[in-house]
Amino acid sequence: MRRAARAPDDVHHPAVGALGPAGACLCLGAGVGSGLGAGGVDFRPGETVTTRGIFIHDDSHDDGGETFEVYFYDAEGALIADGVAVSTIENDDPLPAAWLKRFGRTVAEQALDGIVGRMAVPRTAGMQGTIAGQALSFDPAAGVPAAGGNPAGPGGTDPFGAPQGQSLAMQSRTMTARDALLGSSFSLTGERDGAGGSLAFWGRASQGRFDGTERGDGTEFTLDGTVTTGLLGADYAHGKWLLGLALAKSSAEGDYAALGDGNPSPETDGGVPAGDGSIEAAVTAAIPYAALQASERLELWGAAGYGTGEVTVKTDPGDR
Repeated sequence: MRRAARAPDDVHHPAVGALGPAGACLCLGAGVGSGLGAGGVDFRPGETVTTRGIFIHDDSHDDGGETFEVYFYDAEGALIADGVAVSTIENDDPLPAAWLKRFGRTVAEQALDGIVGRMAVPRTAGMQGTIAGQALSFDPAAGVPAAGGNPAGPGGTDPFGAPQGQSLAMQSRTMTARDALLGSSFSLTGERDGAGGSLAFWGRASQGRFDGTERGDGTEFTLDGTVTTGLLGADYAHGKWLLGLALAKSSAEGDYAALGDGNPSPETDGGVPAGDGSIEAAVTAAIPYAALQASERLELWGAAGYGTGEVTVKTDPGDR
């Protein structure tokens, strides 16, 4: 259910077996997941269906419908032919959709930022890039670092950006593998071919965060997430046109928390509000893109994508 029940839900139970002329009384109980507990239900003479209201333990997940069993026993004035009935909880809860739409928007922004950044790089033959945020030089004239020497010569810088006389060890710092990855990128552009076009390969990684509050129809909770995206792409430029394809791999972790103390209240008529939990998601996408240099001051470009992935919602204390 989207919110804690404000009134008992109706559950219809068919009468089972034969009813006596004065009606019948059945005792019943429910399985785990409902607030029914033990109790009784009466069938008046001629009735074959009756209704019993119950409270549902609320959550925030649109899970496609949960079921629980209702047991009938100790009939008075009737015989029980089938003592078990299955009830379905229908819901349209906001999770994980509310979290996924923010996740998807963040991935789209990271992918488009990467493609735009790629197209902004001068299309000069050669390779350039960064490792852990440190710019690299792949110019053969810069030389290759050798033990005890500076390949850049007097007053120059080595291929890793260290001034002359300053060792690479002096610029070292501690970081995690993820930190190094997020600060790394590369672009490798080939020489022009016989037709005048050039092929290039590129890659980069980025990380972003989102947070917000979801409200509506009696539900209010906060949610957040951290999204990490890696991009690998290739494109071909000829004349005014550029055509390319990027592959994106994104993963995210986040949390959600219901606002309030989580205890039954008069406003919910005894229903229990939704609880807290965490969400993990991953998606892999292919993104073709194209650009046209329409004039000296105008460039037109566009991108589209298709992806597939999975999401896991973890409640406290168990998984769903």
